[in-house]
Formats: sequence, C-alpha cells, structure tokens
Amino acid sequence: MTCDTGSYSACACHTVVENDRVAITALARSDKDLNNIARTSLAQAQQIDWSGNAADMYRKRLQTFAAAMDAYDCDATTAARLAQGGAS
Repeated sequence: MTCDTGSYSACACHTVVENDRVAITALARSDKDLNNIARTSLAQAQQIDWSGNAADMYRKRLQTFAAAMDAYDCDATTAARLAQGGAS
C-alpha cells in the first residue's frame, strides 16, 4: 500500500489505523467485561464453606488469578489509551 503524502485524508493508511484503533478499544473493553464476570465467580468461590490446607491453597490460587486479571485490565486500559493516541 502506498500513501500520497500530499493528500492526508485520501490515504488508505488512515482508515486502517482507525479500524485498528476501534478494534483494540473494543477488545480491551470486552476483555475487561469478561474479567469482571470471572471476578464474580472467583468471589463466589472464595465463599465456599471449606477449611484446611487444600482450602487455603485453593483460595490463594484464586487470589493469584484475581491479581493477574487486575494486571491484565491495567495493560488493556493502557493499550486502548495508546491506540487512541494518548499517553500511558
């Protein structure tokens, strides 16, 4: 694909960039929504009436998953912001 640098609005590159920008933003939003659904499930799992070493290990793993989702949400937000042309 070549661009006519003298005609900014006519360049197909701008359409591609805008489409990617929209896609990245939508994916980040969708992923965050899915993470919120998973967080609800994790919170419910934390409430299981269960004790002992296995229960403690299980709850610790749930916390690990929640922390990973928090980090991912932060990364998704940053990617969407960068796609929109903003600073991280």
